[in-house]
Amino acid sequence: MAKSKRKWQGYATLDSLKGRPQVRVLGIARVSTDKQAKYGESLDSQRDAIRHWVQVKQTVHEPQEWHLVDVLIEGEDNGIRRGRSGTTRAKRDCLAQALRMARQGEVDVVVATKLDRVARNVRDYVDISGEFNEANVALVVFDLDIDTSTPDGQMIMRFFASLAQWQADRISQYSYETTLRHLRQGRPLGPPPVGYTMGDETYVVDERYADHLRLIDRLYLETESTDRVVQMLADRGYTTRRGKTYSKPVVHAILRNCRYAGRQEYEGESYEGNWPPLRDPKTHELIQRVLDSNCRSRHSPKQERKRYSYLFQGLLKCPCCKHSMTPRPGTGRGGTEYPYYVCTRALKTAGRECKLVYLPAKSVDEVLIEYLRGLQFQPEVVSRVIAGANAEAAKSLGTIDLDVERVGSRLVQVRRQMSNIVDVLAEQGTQTPPSVKQKLEGLTADELKLEAEMEVLKERASRQRHNMTTAEEQIATLALFDDFVRLYEDQPERIKGLIPKFVNFVVWHPGDETTGEGRFDINLFGRPFLRDEDNPTAWEEAMAELDRHYRESTNRTVGQNVAGSLGSKIWGG
Repeated sequence: MAKSKRKWQGYATLDSLKGRPQVRVLGIARVSTDKQAKYGESLDSQRDAIRHWVQVKQTVHEPQEWHLVDVLIEGEDNGIRRGRSGTTRAKRDCLAQALRMARQGEVDVVVATKLDRVARNVRDYVDISGEFNEANVALVVFDLDIDTSTPDGQMIMRFFASLAQWQADRISQYSYETTLRHLRQGRPLGPPPVGYTMGDETYVVDERYADHLRLIDRLYLETESTDRVVQMLADRGYTTRRGKTYSKPVVHAILRNCRYAGRQEYEGESYEGNWPPLRDPKTHELIQRVLDSNCRSRHSPKQERKRYSYLFQGLLKCPCCKHSMTPRPGTGRGGTEYPYYVCTRALKTAGRECKLVYLPAKSVDEVLIEYLRGLQFQPEVVSRVIAGANAEAAKSLGTIDLDVERVGSRLVQVRRQMSNIVDVLAEQGTQTPPSVKQKLEGLTADELKLEAEMEVLKERASRQRHNMTTAEEQIATLALFDDFVRLYEDQPERIKGLIPKFVNFVVWHPGDETTGEGRFDINLFGRPFLRDEDNPTAWEEAMAELDRHYRESTNRTVGQNVAGSLGSKIWGG
């Protein structure tokens, strides 16, 4: 009887890839804070190191082809970068995407420059490396030249993971101790609220906006309504430091803020502050009692929203200010609840900055769903929409191509200048003067910036080309929407999760105010082709369930037959 393969012999390594004609590599890059992501060069350095590693592997293992699939930068969205903590797997979208690609067999190797770019605690490292190993994908970390195919290698890797966790824990402990020390000294935490400016380790009263605070307190105690306070502030011309109208959330936050009473709270404890209070403690307690009473006596929108699934939440736009329309349920006689959509800006400013109009949510959702279901039978409409979308994409692509040409021309000039300086220095054979060295450093920095800008432009151009499609594909895909609606008739939340795959946004235009009629402009196919946007998990689950449903069914329509082939081709990228 053959012995079973030992667990430690089953680790996926680079050695197991020697016989393959092609090796697909996926990189992961991450920094912890937004400041590092915005101003630092660590992300670009990590990406360059990964690309260089793949190029070296290609040279060493030729004729075997080493292909860099992508470098996923954690927290990057449309060229804007943000930091992501490695102490938890929450919000690690790129890590989740890497694991998903590994399970689907789209990559062979996942690389990172350091172990703490992958995880900063032992448990996460063990789980993540185990998930990659189960998918037969090798996990490579540049700063640890260790053979992970043996028990010794795995033990050393876990040791380094422990060090990363220890470092993260020490940073957390130091931050917590520093925060407590500042609290006990009365030093404020965070930026100053309205009515204060930041002085030397404390808040300083800003008399202009301190008057705003006193007026808000007085008006609220008189009216006991944040709506009335917002309206009265707008009538008197009071604005925030940014020149905007005071909104209900801002007024509510001011009323709740205990810092105006000379105190601050942290983890359930209250600490005395070293700044002058703008609100008497008794007045603050009275305001809190009124706020608590209003919260108990009035309905909570967050609780009521769960009773009805607002299918177009986040997609419906106000025609006046183009802000999103948010769910806002109302209660009629006998406690009957009626779901509505209302402009978010109008709601926050009590109708001062936009007209406060309530749209019945059920009617809106039914009309829009029926329209989307019938689009598959209106090929001329879909063709017109696709032609317009492709024309806009082509125009945007032309602008991007011009930017690529401009950046490329500038890059050639910089490299020519650098080459000329190096040639002159080589002919003279003398030591580089400080001024020339400084000039070279400046040109090198310009080169790196231009290369980064070129990468962003190429990525945008690739995305635009990827989004361009044909009317025939979209008409066939719209047939899937009708299938999904029928499949999830009793599960509106599932339909809600899939609608962004078909609709970018909807704008409601009022018509006759006496009859309440109006019209909708629907922007279709805005975000259906990118694997990492919207709700890819919901889409994949729906496709799998739809495929299973069709296999079990004996009667299939033309629209149902495209689910497995065309649907996966279009939506899967």
